[in-house]
Amino acid sequence: MNTWLRRCVVGSLMMMVLAGCANTPQPWSRKDVQEFSATVTALEKEQRLLSLQGEGGRAMTIYVGPEVRNFEQIKVGDKVVATYQEAIAAAVTKPDQSVKEAQFGAESKRSAPGEPPGAEVSASLIATVTIDAVDAGTNTLTFRRDDGMVRTVHVQDEGAQKFIKGLKQGDQVTVTYTEALAISVRTAAVL
Repeated sequence: MNTWLRRCVVGSLMMMVLAGCANTPQPWSRKDVQEFSATVTALEKEQRLLSLQGEGGRAMTIYVGPEVRNFEQIKVGDKVVATYQEAIAAAVTKPDQSVKEAQFGAESKRSAPGEPPGAEVSASLIATVTIDAVDAGTNTLTFRRDDGMVRTVHVQDEGAQKFIKGLKQGDQVTVTYTEALAISVRTAAVL
């Protein structure tokens, strides 16, 4: 094969590879964090009940289970702060890189004895789905799990809408979803 023809063949192959890469959407992710706070207005230690006054005047009473260590330290006037975090990420993966079975994980942590009351819990899910259909006009996506369940979802996030426009039938997408909740009590003296 002469040099000119070899360059043409190699150039054409490079263009095809680059064109294939350009059609694969870049990984997408989103993270939302919300924080809520309330002030302790009353407590019933024996029943482990806290009466709280939230932002905007909303009042509520909650039960605080025995897994919350150092409950006896909570006093009227303390501030209870809850942080909720939700994250999701998606990426097109090759069949040999896909997650064969959904993976679940969970963690929890609580205050050590003597520390201010608080707790954290988190859960995560990693799974690979196969794309059955994408309707970019209505921003809907139909996918199939390995167990055969088919689901159609309406995609509302603008970044996710851009991501699904690059998907095609048969693509495998690995999705990671994480949820976390942290609750802490800050004493009135610290505020």
